[in-house]
Order: sequence, then C-alpha cells, then structure tokens
Amino acid sequence: MIDNDLVKHIAGLSRIGIGEDEVEKFRASLESVLEYVDKLKEVDVSEIKSEVGIAGASFKNGFRENSSDKESALGAHPDRAILMNMAPKTRNGYIEVDQILNK
Repeated sequence: MIDNDLVKHIAGLSRIGIGEDEVEKFRASLESVLEYVDKLKEVDVSEIKSEVGIAGASFKNGFRENSSDKESALGAHPDRAILMNMAPKTRNGYIEVDQILNK
C-alpha cells in the first residue's frame, strides 16, 4: 500500500511538482503499476530461452579510457562550439549543471 507521504517523496526524488489535489491520482497510478508488476511475476517463464542483446546485432565496447583531458572527451568533437553555445551555463570550458543529489 502506497501512502500519500510516499507519493510526495517519490515526486520529490523525481523532481515532479505535484499539488495536494494530485497526490491521490498519482497514488492510484503507482498502485496500479505495482499491481501489474505483481501480475507479471506470476507468469511462468521457465520454458523461455533467455536472450542477451539483439539477434544478429554486433556490438562493440563503448567504453573509453578515463582522462581529465578536455580533448579526450568532448574537446575534439566538431560540434563542441555549438554545444557550448547551447548550454545554459558554462564554466572553464565545461557545461555547468545544477546539483540534484543531497539537496
């Protein structure tokens, strides 16, 4: 059972502004989703072969070496200037974003 305090907490974590009049609607929606997930848990999947990836697709390792050098990440990208001009805030050649955790 999801109570109103949990709905408000989830909304805060999700950065969704909901009014007191919307809490009950969101609570009912969340409960509906969780009920559906519980139904999915009842499905017998023991005979289904598990798949990893997409059939026929070839994948490459998308990781790169960590580096503090600007040129190794976005610095060498041809559209860097366009991206930097589109960013709402920049500092020292980097895009600046607001803190979202531990507020």
